Amino acid sequence: TSTSPIPHSESIQYPTLPHKHESLYNPQSISQYLDTKFIEFVHGAKEWLNRDDKDSDDAKQQRMDLLRSVLRLECKDVYSLPVFRMEFCSDMLDEVKFLEEQIKNLDVQFTRPNSMNSYGMVLEEVGMKQWWDVFVNEYFSVLGAILSPQEPRLDAHHTFIVEYQATGKEWDKKLDLHVDDSELTLNLCLGEEKFEGGNLFISGHIERPHTYQDYSEYEHVIGKAIIHDGKQMHGALDLTKGRRFNLIMWGRSSKFREENRHIVKQKLVSRDGEKGDEHHDHHHGENCECSHGHDEHEKHHHGEEERTEKEES
Repeated sequence: TSTSPIPHSESIQYPTLPHKHESLYNPQSISQYLDTKFIEFVHGAKEWLNRDDKDSDDAKQQRMDLLRSVLRLECKDVYSLPVFRMEFCSDMLDEVKFLEEQIKNLDVQFTRPNSMNSYGMVLEEVGMKQWWDVFVNEYFSVLGAILSPQEPRLDAHHTFIVEYQATGKEWDKKLDLHVDDSELTLNLCLGEEKFEGGNLFISGHIERPHTYQDYSEYEHVIGKAIIHDGKQMHGALDLTKGRRFNLIMWGRSSKFREENRHIVKQKLVSRDGEKGDEHHDHHHGENCECSHGHDEHEKHHHGEEERTEKEES
């Protein structure tokens, strides 16, 4: 299954809502929320991207050192990195709960964040679009560019909150196996405290059938951000206790999508051998030399998921 945004025609235009944390709407406040290690990494990565001798041994070593300074291999094809300070997680979680109450009082329903999650919100629709546009252009796109220097730069995003709750029949408790409509996905656990279960599970890459039997899990930690290729098959196990909010960013490259929009659709096979949905089979990325303590590095690709009518259902 492929997750995709709810089509624009179904989107709700929210009225202007009051804010609790104004800094989450002002792009000039972004740096105050970022981990200093991430800021240092981005500065170094920008310097590397401006080098004219990227194929030199010195440049290759610098790139590897930069990636290893922030990326940690958590499980197969999933890396963590220090992006946001804990203050950001607490402020964002507080703001999300505040906005939920505001919209409830206005008797306005949330737009579903994507075609699989029923609970959460799209941050663009509650006034945060400019904040995240700047974050992608100034920071996240730099990470994507140094991961895959030969590929078009990330320049767009779909950023949203998903919410899981262990009790109540109507709540999302898990998420089935799927791929994202992204080239590079960022997943940040916001909380709440004392949730249990709900591990992220990772299967193979949808473009590499020989990986379909792969399986690993990652246990979410409040404040820790992870990244993975959008076409890496994954899902969420049952949340067994409490309530959990995650901030998800689907990083996208409009140039990459335009260059690949005429690729012929193919029927791909899901990991259990049954026929899956139709996807565009695109290959995006290069070797990522960033895992700690590993001599062999798995390929870290940015994937592309162009939506079809079937995928939006």
